[in-house]
Amino acid sequence: MVIAEAVTSRPGRRRWLVAAGGVAVVVAAAGIAAKAASSGERKSVSVACDAADPVCGRLIADIGRRRELTAADAERAQAGDTRILDLVTSAEQPGDLRTALIGAGYPDPVVRIAGNDDIGPAGALLAAVAAGPACVVAIRAGDQQSSYVLGQYPDGTCLAG
Repeated sequence: MVIAEAVTSRPGRRRWLVAAGGVAVVVAAAGIAAKAASSGERKSVSVACDAADPVCGRLIADIGRRRELTAADAERAQAGDTRILDLVTSAEQPGDLRTALIGAGYPDPVVRIAGNDDIGPAGALLAAVAAGPACVVAIRAGDQQSSYVLGQYPDGTCLAG
């Protein structure tokens, strides 16, 4: 099990605290975003996943490449998180999900089957919609669903590739 927490205590200064097997290591990181918690200028992101799972490493690396969200931006995006996850859960095909997201008011969703380099497991249904400066990313792999509120990439997109 790996637990990673990115912490910003001052603007422009970010660290990853990674604990694996009871050992904690602080690692420099580029940028953070996702389900942010904030008190003053401190924002943090926590991810808990299995270190043996390559999706875990891809998710942690992906979070580091994204723009940082304010707590207010994350909270606004969080409001759509449940609705999007419900649509991902009920859709059978990417085209069906894309149509449902557009009908729900998300004009430019990115919907695809996850590849080997995506933040979800290969073969999973992957969807992302912009919500202001944030992205809501939802993943369905079999009967498992997850969603994340993340910052956009520096180019303004929500999914790489």
